[in-house]
Amino acid sequence: MTVKEVREKLAKFPDDLEVMTKKTDLGTVGCVYGVHLDTYAFFGADIPCVLLADYSNDDEEEKEE
Repeated sequence: MTVKEVREKLAKFPDDLEVMTKKTDLGTVGCVYGVHLDTYAFFGADIPCVLLADYSNDDEEEKEE
């Protein structure tokens, strides 16, 4: 994914959301294939965030739009 593609995908989210990453492949670096709304747990609370992931959820993202 290019910087332009990441910017376009991030533009639909509020500016105050935290950005997290999720890596499922082994290794030290990985490609970003998906940018989507998710949550992470912090002391028992689910906190909304934007997730940069090395997998794509294009089908789910299209349903949300």
